[in-house]
Amino acid sequence: MRIKDEVLAKGSFDVKDGTKTRFWEDTWVGDKPLKVKYSSLFNIVRDRHATVAKVLSTSPLNISFHRALVGNKLVQWLNLVAKFYSVRLVAGSDYFRWNLTKSGYFLFVHCIYISLIQNHLLPIGNSGK
Repeated sequence: MRIKDEVLAKGSFDVKDGTKTRFWEDTWVGDKPLKVKYSSLFNIVRDRHATVAKVLSTSPLNISFHRALVGNKLVQWLNLVAKFYSVRLVAGSDYFRWNLTKSGYFLFVHCIYISLIQNHLLPIGNSGK
């Protein structure tokens, strides 16, 4: 799972219909997943794996929490909701944009391999021989 998270951290999702993008866990608004930007809300949300389509399917947003939102959590929630006021889902499939290339496409396995080695997620050398 650690490598998957590292790969996903090298890109972001362009959302169309919202069915392939996870609201909290994927990067689709800004440069980090919402679970990182709003960790105190993520820690108490009921459905951590909800898609963007599910969350934005209703007004108010289709999110519920294990506890009431008061104080700082309420302020964070209001700031988060304001981000989605103008977001409109459209026909089409969400797609992953690779941020390590100008084109946004994943071109070479070598790119991710080097990135994983630099982040110490893959062993270096012939440790098995």
